[in-house]
Amino acid sequence: MLLGSCGSDVSAPVTPTPVPSPSPTTYAVSGTVRDTDGLPLQGASVYVGGDAFTSRQGAPSFTAYSDAAGVFRGSLPAGGYSASAKHPGYERVDVMAVQVSGPTVLDFTLHLGIMLGGRVLAAGSGGPPPFTPFNSLLLNDVVVELTSGPNKGLSARTNASGVYTMQRVLPGDLTVRASKTGYESVEQTVHAVDDTNLDFTLNSQQE
Repeated sequence: MLLGSCGSDVSAPVTPTPVPSPSPTTYAVSGTVRDTDGLPLQGASVYVGGDAFTSRQGAPSFTAYSDAAGVFRGSLPAGGYSASAKHPGYERVDVMAVQVSGPTVLDFTLHLGIMLGGRVLAAGSGGPPPFTPFNSLLLNDVVVELTSGPNKGLSARTNASGVYTMQRVLPGDLTVRASKTGYESVEQTVHAVDDTNLDFTLNSQQE
């Protein structure tokens, strides 16, 4: 007669405990933000991140703000990154290739002034649709001029995409005029303390 077994000697499989991957070594990334006279700029926003060499998604990054001495601090693992620094009233500075392989010093010099730009459109279009820079309702060769403010007289012309850009405009209250032969001129006043976008719509002159 066969006797049945009351138990089992077969043990349940043991799931191994995953071993966490070691955290990558990080290095200090620090530096200063100053103006063109060498004076420190407090409260400047500094970003270092992305991956300038491989465009790898999810690359490490940090944003820091400069202190009263213009100093910022952060940390990143070894790799290639891009960086930028900006402060209200000053032009943004971009550095496209920053190599971190140890403690890294990154200094910025910011020029006083902002970027003023935008598009000029013929009236009646309802606004330019996106991603159509050659839309015929976008006006080229429009003169855009500062008629008041610290940079009175500074001007630019729109390109084939109806876009104009002025660099290193001193911040403040600005009056800006857009004019083109065959169209009525338009003026706008803006309080600009940082990079500013200002679009215009011009009406065709009636014959």
